Amino acid sequence: MASQLIDPPYLTSPQHDAWFDAIVNNDCKTVREILATADCKEQQLLLHGNIYNPTYMTTLMTRHKEAIPHARPGNSWSLATASGAMAVIKLFVQKYNINIHQVDTRGDNAIHAIIRVASGSTKMERTAVKTYTFLCEILQLNDIKALLKTGNNEDLRPLELALLAGTFKLVNAIFSTKGRNLIIHI
Repeated sequence: MASQLIDPPYLTSPQHDAWFDAIVNNDCKTVREILATADCKEQQLLLHGNIYNPTYMTTLMTRHKEAIPHARPGNSWSLATASGAMAVIKLFVQKYNINIHQVDTRGDNAIHAIIRVASGSTKMERTAVKTYTFLCEILQLNDIKALLKTGNNEDLRPLELALLAGTFKLVNAIFSTKGRNLIIHI
């Protein structure tokens, strides 16, 4: 019997506006408050649900065009990484045990999201390199390695996407990753 694919739950607008804004603005206090008042099911939706509504995503991107100009992060984890919200990233990893390997509907993981932002401008690429470096500091090397090996729906691994996007500072950061001998053969 073929297994059925079950879509993950979706975050919709406008009920999640405060959540998205808190993530993009790196506002841990509001993120904590929202999660503290949410029941278990809603917490899981907030932490692991996909951002589905394309119209809302356009509104979110317009409202935060400086923070995430070229990315279209598909979940809260990629939104935090794409916007360089390092305090929120740390909170998600250390307190809420977020699934760092989750992907959005395009198959992009957190590192893909960082690369998509980096393609926007030199300023965004510097922020993306800082975010990638921060992820390397707080995540286990085997998790970074797994993220770097994961291809998206276009079968592009993060390094390949970075090369195609011309984000050479990020390419350099990837090759400078501690334990790089483990990732060179990705």
